[in-house]
Amino acid sequence: MNPDYRIREARHDDLAALADIERAAAATFASVGIVGDFLDEATSIEELSAARAEGRLWVAVHDERCVGFAIAFTFEDGEAWLDEIDVHPDHGCRGVGRALVTSVIAWARRGGSRSLSLTTFRDVAWNAPFYASLGFRELAPERHSDAIRAILEDEKRRNLPMDRRLVMRLELATAPVWATQPD
Repeated sequence: MNPDYRIREARHDDLAALADIERAAAATFASVGIVGDFLDEATSIEELSAARAEGRLWVAVHDERCVGFAIAFTFEDGEAWLDEIDVHPDHGCRGVGRALVTSVIAWARRGGSRSLSLTTFRDVAWNAPFYASLGFRELAPERHSDAIRAILEDEKRRNLPMDRRLVMRLELATAPVWATQPD
């Protein structure tokens, strides 16, 4: 990652900036033909606040300003889920997204999770191919847990184009060595 950036756990005063980052990142999907009201959604302050309080919200900062963030959680079975990751487009292609994912991987390992999963767009360069470069692989539908099926149902209800979505998983026991420590 560019040394002008760093990843840290979110502070309360970071939360107000995150909706703008989320919406700016979502706007980039129009360039690949993905449109819909779901792109105007932003994670609520209440959700962000809970994630921050539970130590599962990270921010990327540049000149002490937030430019990206990631949220994760664990399912009841203890498996980790990367719920949201956004980097403001003005700060893309600098390794910020990779560093955020690496922080989430380190958190999942510390928590004893065997895997980290997510949903993403299969045909968008900064989505599935990006995660594949980090070691994530498509998770076959027959391997989806009830919790993952519920997430997919929620995405369908919100009118995401499900024919372009997939679930990916990183098996933490076989994740690359670089994925054990955040930058």
